Amino acid sequence: MRQMRLLRLRLETRTGWHATELDHRICSVHGPADTGKSSLFDAIGFALGQKTDWRLAMFEFVRRVELTVRIQGQELRLRRAVRKPGHVELLDAGGEVQERVAVQQHRDGRVTISDRLLELLDLSELLAPAEATALGGRSGSYRFDDVWPYLHLAQNEIDRQVILHLDRDSQRHALFEALFNLSDPQIHVLDARLRECERGLRELRAQARTLSEFLTSSDATNADRIHAELEQLKAERASAQGRLQSLRAQGRAATRSADPIRQKLMELGQQRIDAAKLVDGADDRVEERRRNLRLWQRRISEQRRRQFTTCPSCARALQDRPVPDGHCAMCLQELTSSEDSSAQEQARTQHAQAVAALAEAEQEAAAALLALQMLRKQIHATEEELDRFLQHQIGPITAALEQAAAQEAAADARIDVLQRLLEPHGRLRELDESINAAERERQVIRDERDALKDRLSLRRTVLDEIDERFQEVIQALELPWFKGQARLDRRSYLPVVDGQQFAQLGGGTRTAVNIAYSLALLRHALVNRQTHLPGLLLIDSPRKNVGANAKDRALIERLYQHAINTFDTWADTAFAGSRDFQLIIVDNDPPAAARKRVHTIPLNHDKPLIPGVTHADTGEDVDQE
Repeated sequence: MRQMRLLRLRLETRTGWHATELDHRICSVHGPADTGKSSLFDAIGFALGQKTDWRLAMFEFVRRVELTVRIQGQELRLRRAVRKPGHVELLDAGGEVQERVAVQQHRDGRVTISDRLLELLDLSELLAPAEATALGGRSGSYRFDDVWPYLHLAQNEIDRQVILHLDRDSQRHALFEALFNLSDPQIHVLDARLRECERGLRELRAQARTLSEFLTSSDATNADRIHAELEQLKAERASAQGRLQSLRAQGRAATRSADPIRQKLMELGQQRIDAAKLVDGADDRVEERRRNLRLWQRRISEQRRRQFTTCPSCARALQDRPVPDGHCAMCLQELTSSEDSSAQEQARTQHAQAVAALAEAEQEAAAALLALQMLRKQIHATEEELDRFLQHQIGPITAALEQAAAQEAAADARIDVLQRLLEPHGRLRELDESINAAERERQVIRDERDALKDRLSLRRTVLDEIDERFQEVIQALELPWFKGQARLDRRSYLPVVDGQQFAQLGGGTRTAVNIAYSLALLRHALVNRQTHLPGLLLIDSPRKNVGANAKDRALIERLYQHAINTFDTWADTAFAGSRDFQLIIVDNDPPAAARKRVHTIPLNHDKPLIPGVTHADTGEDVDQE
């Protein structure tokens, strides 16, 4: 059995935090309608991550809910906001937030409150084995939400269904086997592997069927015909490759005879390079001498501009004016030397030399250019000679090479097409091999699962033991029509009384039988160490569903009396310390005998669960008794 004890519930309102102490093995919460009794269980479930349809007072007045709980010896506090319920805060005993976890599962795999609660209860590997979860599927992997109906008998469901068997029967059935050690976590892993294997088999067979239908629908995809054509094409390609190899050898031999012409072309090419360099040098010298000529032409022009024939002031002619020898023709001043005439003579001499040098350079450039042009003609003639030779010697070989290459390319292209047509045949063989391997794997998994189930069948004595507990509780209720047989259905694990299924019983009787069933499961968990059921049971307002006449009240009295006697006695045994439990019952007015032997939490309109809330604010259901 897994230990789970509720220690304290705190509700935060605008006036602060208000606590309700719950740290007792058997608690009776009682009071008139609209005092917050059912809201107490709503708040407990809310703190544990359950979806809650709040009553008006809780939603309007309560801001946060905090539940202190001890699970497997570890005490922690769970806090959740009413208006922002998407996360639950986990606090240590000192009130420090240790972790903030999500309520709902997310695709990103973030941790949820369910993950943490199952982990604290040491139920993770049993109820949510990693391998089964990784293989996918909800079956074999459970949340704390699935365990909660075993711990909480809701007033609106207590006479309708047993642990939500009408809403989630497949999960309930498998979870029952897990909690009471009638199954093994490995069973869930094997079931998940088997489902995955069978899913893969279905996909492989569908692929193989589709592919086979395609391949048998046309002669073009006939494997024998494709293989025969492939052999023929491969022979043709080999023949073309042989011809290509022979022709290339002939081509290499023929082209070697043209090597002298190629050598001559290489030599002429080098000569052309050298001649081009000479032309460039001659052009440079011509340009240099042209610049020198232009220089002396400018100097002579400047000297001429200094010889005036008219007066620059009055514009009178100066030619007829007598000028003494050795004097300036303009100002008539005596010239002291003959420097001016000498400079003119020197300039004319240099100019004549520059003209001659330029003519010589232009002749050299013309000769170099002529030599270059002659080399170009020689090169062109030699290239034509090489082309004629190659056309005569290599042309036939080249044509044959092109033809053989085309035959090889055509064969390669067709071979590629045929090999692509064969790929589906290879894929079909691979699919057949995969199907055979998957069928072998499926059989291995089935054999392993069947062997494990055979071993688990020895555990079926657990149901006989639960039958005894259930029979004991039903007998204590003294149902007026009871004939003496109460047991669990061996296929559904649901209660059967005198051969009647749960749905066949009357409304008040269904409530009593449902409570008896949960009490029997808890009693068995206390006695049997191999059971994984948490030792907590919350029963909400059974009197509303049983009835209000004297016999109904007597039935409730016997129900309470038996439960309190059984669990109160268990609390005094040597095992109680290691197998702790908690039973909390909410009702309008529990039987007087129960009040004397349990911890009572009275609620009334002056002191409701939420201080300061008036009777009109609660929005709870009014007792119709």
